[in-house]
Formats: sequence, structure tokens, C-alpha cells
Amino acid sequence: MVMDDGTSFAVKRIDLSRESRDRTFEKELEILGSIRHINLVNLRGYCRLPTAKLLIYDFVELGSLDCYLHGDEQEDQPLNWNAQYLQNGHATEKSDVYSFGVLLLELVTGKRPTDACFIKKGLNIVGWLNTLTGEHRLEDIIDERCGDVEVEAMEAILDIAAMCTDADPGQRPSMSAVLKMLEEEILSPCMSELCYEQHLEL
Repeated sequence: MVMDDGTSFAVKRIDLSRESRDRTFEKELEILGSIRHINLVNLRGYCRLPTAKLLIYDFVELGSLDCYLHGDEQEDQPLNWNAQYLQNGHATEKSDVYSFGVLLLELVTGKRPTDACFIKKGLNIVGWLNTLTGEHRLEDIIDERCGDVEVEAMEAILDIAAMCTDADPGQRPSMSAVLKMLEEEILSPCMSELCYEQHLEL
């Protein structure tokens, strides 16, 4: 959507019939309208129509992270905030850590946080991971497109993601600790040194 002054906005349409499946949508909308974060696109407006809701965001020219991760745009993708954030609407470092853990799970599993395969079971991606991990079903967790990646690396990422999405915020690691674990467990020594040198330059 382009305004008369040339300002562009992105409009997301949400089918009301689908929205009824997600009881947390209204709370998520309230949170999105009240927070400002450097890594979140600002919600500028909201409109209720007889058959749908429209969310108006600042336009991001390069597209959404969801599109890059999953290769397509879905019109009705509710967010996956952690429970503490939904209750009080306060963003903390540990809620950011939780979100990063969810992102790691998306990368490894190839699934969205609210994929239909586990939403119908009353789970999100974190609950789904915990269930399959408890049943030792690693082959059902890892995306088949990760077939060329060493199993040990995938297991390490899943372990880190599990720590990041711990139900107790106090048990989640700091982002600096997460970075250190990723460098030690996943990246090669030369890559770790490169990241460290770039970090020092910043």
C-alpha cells in the first residue's frame, strides 16, 4: 500500500475463520501495538472487516524472515511468543533468547512455530520438540534437507534450542553464552576465530 506522499506500508490480511483457531491472537496484537524493538517491524494500524482483519506494518523491502526460511508467504501465521511474554507483555533478554531458540528450531526442522502437524495436537514447535525428543525420534525432528549436515551438529543445535526455550526463563542461557556454545559446538575453529575478530572490530 502506497500513500499519497510515497510512503509504503505492508498490509497483512487475516481470515477471521482461521483466527478463531488461535486464542492468543488478540494478546499478540496488543503486544505488537505496544512494543518497539529494533528487530521487529512496527505495527502501524489495524482494521476489522466483516470477513477479515488487516494489519498494517512498515514496509520492509527485502521481505520477511519467514519467507526466507520457508520459501513462501503465509497470510495467517500467528507469532510464537513465550508464555511469560504473553502474560505481561514485557520484553526481556530471556524472551529474546526464547525467540532465538524458536528460530534455531525452524532452521533445523524446516517447520514454522505453528505448523499444522502439531497445532492440531495442541502443541507448538517447542512442545513438539520436547515430545519427540522424549521418544528419541531424532529422525522425525530434523528436516530432510539437512541430510548433508553432520548428525552431531544437528543434535548440538537442538540441545542449544532446548536450553533457549526452557519453560523457566531463569534457566535460559544469555545470548553471549548461546553464541559461545554455537562457536564451540558448531563452527569450525577457523570460523570461530573469524567471528571473534569481526566482533572485536565492531
